[in-house]
Amino acid sequence: MRVALIGPVPPGLGGATPGGVATHQVHLAAGLAAAGEDAPLLATNTGARRIERVDFPMCSIGPGWTSYDRVPKYALYLARTRIDGSRREVLRNLLGYRRFLAAVRPEVVHVQHPLERCLYVRMVQQIEGWRVPLVVTAHSLFGEHAEETIYGLMAPNLRAAAPIVSARWLS
Repeated sequence: MRVALIGPVPPGLGGATPGGVATHQVHLAAGLAAAGEDAPLLATNTGARRIERVDFPMCSIGPGWTSYDRVPKYALYLARTRIDGSRREVLRNLLGYRRFLAAVRPEVVHVQHPLERCLYVRMVQQIEGWRVPLVVTAHSLFGEHAEETIYGLMAPNLRAAAPIVSARWLS
């Protein structure tokens, strides 16, 4: 099964920020690769930083990741959509996500945390008409985010996720 992983990575791998979500993402990617699964990772917090060698397929959105033939379609979509922040930045991210997902052609997309990266996946799927199950790992919901973020961004992203819950108990 092809799984597109999307999330942050820790500074040791070129990520801009440390934390549990980034550490979890790397362990998940390495574990899937060790199990022989096809699960490339789009590292979302590296920017133009150098990505260190890893034992699983990993890339980031950077220069040269724009599919210019898609700019008019995506720009028109953004012109009709309420966007917080820079439309240029959102457009760059959407085109990068689109390129990654088109290259991977996943059967499942797994996003770490129901924030902007989850919204980008949903937007690309809507623009392209792709119907790929979305799995979201929610690392925290309350206490760290404003109510506007919880109800305006996180809740819709979680509702869009595939209704899959899995647990593995080790004895």
